[in-house]
Order: sequence, then C-alpha cells, then structure tokens
Amino acid sequence: INKFTIKTKEVKQIPNKIKRNKQDINMDEASSKVLEMIEKSVQNRVKKYKKVAVASSGGVDSSLLTIITKKYTEVEIIPLSLEGSSDRILAKKLAERLDVNMCDMIIDNDKAQDRIVFIKKLLKTDNIMNLSIGLGINLLANITAESNIDILFLGQLADEQFGGYARYPRILSEEGENELKESLKKDTLNAYRKDFPRDEKAYSPHVEASLPYAQIDLINYSLELPINLKINLSKDIRKVVLREAALKAGMPEDIAYRPKKAMQYSSGLQKFVKTWLKSQEINH
Repeated sequence: INKFTIKTKEVKQIPNKIKRNKQDINMDEASSKVLEMIEKSVQNRVKKYKKVAVASSGGVDSSLLTIITKKYTEVEIIPLSLEGSSDRILAKKLAERLDVNMCDMIIDNDKAQDRIVFIKKLLKTDNIMNLSIGLGINLLANITAESNIDILFLGQLADEQFGGYARYPRILSEEGENELKESLKKDTLNAYRKDFPRDEKAYSPHVEASLPYAQIDLINYSLELPINLKINLSKDIRKVVLREAALKAGMPEDIAYRPKKAMQYSSGLQKFVKTWLKSQEINH
C-alpha cells in the first residue's frame, strides 16, 4: 500500500484436503527432503542477522535448528530453565558437543515470579499450560534481548507436523492412522489461532522471533507423509523422520534419539506456575 495504489497478492495456502499420502516414499528419501526443506527455511531467515539465538531444551527440534543455523551465521543457544532443571544441564552438554555458545544467564525464581504476573495480565488466562509456555517464551525473549541478539528461533510446529506429542501414539493405537492424520492436520492448521497469538504476545515485548518449522512447503510435504515415518509404536519413538533428518545433518545419535518431555514440564515452569497459582488462591 502507498499513497496512490493498493496491490494485493494471495499468500500460499495449505490445501483443505491433502492431495495424497506418500505411501510409496521410504525413510531415506523423506528424511533427506525434510532436512533440505528445513535448511532452506533457516537459510532464508538468517540472511540479515549476524547472530541468532535458538531456544534450546536439548531436544531434537531445537538441536537441529542449532546445527543448521551454525552453517550460516553465529548462533547462541538459550536454555529455557529455572535453577536446577534438567533442560539447562542438557543444553550445556549440547553446546559443548555442537561447539556453540550457550547463554549463561540463569532464570532465577525471583525473575520468574515478577514475570508471571505480567504474563497473566498479558494473556488474560488462568490456563496452566498457556501460562507456563507464555512465561517460558517471555523469559527466553528477555534473555535474548539482554544478550544483544535481535532474533530468537523457536521450534514451534515440529511436534504437530511430525507426531511429537505424547497423545499422538495413543490416538494411533486406539483410533487408527486416519484419525491420527486428521489430528496432526488439525493441530498444525489451528496453531495460528491457538498457539501463535500466545507466543507472539510473550516474545514481542523484547525481540523478534522466527519459526523455521512453520514453513508452508515443509508443512504441505510433512502432512502427506505416512504415519509409520513419524511414529514407531513398537519402539515408542515419535518424530522418527525428523530424528533421521537430524542424523543426516550431523547430529550425534544419542541427541537425535533422546526422549524429551514437553518444554513446560522439563523446564520446571509448569510446576512453578501451579505453585504460584495455588499461592494466589491462598492469599486471596
């Protein structure tokens, strides 16, 4: 839009109906394609930045972003953790093994206590999960800004595309592949109104954030992949094709296949928020 004209251009769309499932594709081909698309997404997002922060919990999503980002610019991982949480320990080991810097700032309970009041007002919710995730992203963004880094990479949408949540194997075993495909598609397509507004409110007071997994071509491709490339019920492994892509990117196997809890649990934030909400009830 300018003083004289308004030009419009239709953005890319995710089809309402997946064209076909790539049932004939094998793991080697799928993981190579997934890696290629994620790498292209990262490359396009780092062009104007001399340094990028990656929100890291030591899991495969953020670790893969770290490895790829390092190829194109300087990267620093920022662990989302309260004092003594397992995420900080994992992130430190990851930084050493991937030879990247890790932010040493510790999120102490006092800082988290101050932030949660702000987040509760900002998000206008008492939902424990949303408060936990919002608080975590806000603290990460704050530390990123204090580290003089302008952009924060988040791993959002990897779980929805590749079957990362704990409920997905349950759906697969109890209701079957078709139901799981619909759940993955629904969760992916609804993220823009369910999760992204919360996340943007949380990080935007401090820095710009970018979501390399929320890339339209990657989403279209990943939603067509057969379920057996995403979840292995017999071995209890989720996001299999993403883990195989990580191996191809040079990630050590023990990191690529490390079991990982959701961020709000492993960081200690969910427990912290629960305790805080309970204290507010008692005080009132």
